Amino acid sequence: MLPGGIGTSELVLIAIVAVVLFGSKLPEVARSVGQSYTQFRKGLNDIQTSIKSELDRELEDVKKIPHEIETAYNDSSDDDPGPSYDPPEDI
Repeated sequence: MLPGGIGTSELVLIAIVAVVLFGSKLPEVARSVGQSYTQFRKGLNDIQTSIKSELDRELEDVKKIPHEIETAYNDSSDDDPGPSYDPPEDI
């Protein structure tokens, strides 16, 4: 049994139908189908590559967030230490 659940008998039946329908043009049809399949796979691969690169860029941005938060926290605590009060004088 081939991938996709196609057995030998189904494959032979498909071949017979192809010969009956296309006859002498079968090599041209097979070439055209092969080229179309190749173009489809190339387009699909391009889409997958594009999505993966976009996700990688987004992941890099997300990985920067904790560092940016820590930097902002450290910068804000260094700039303004808060009000200072003198202790009251003894009465």
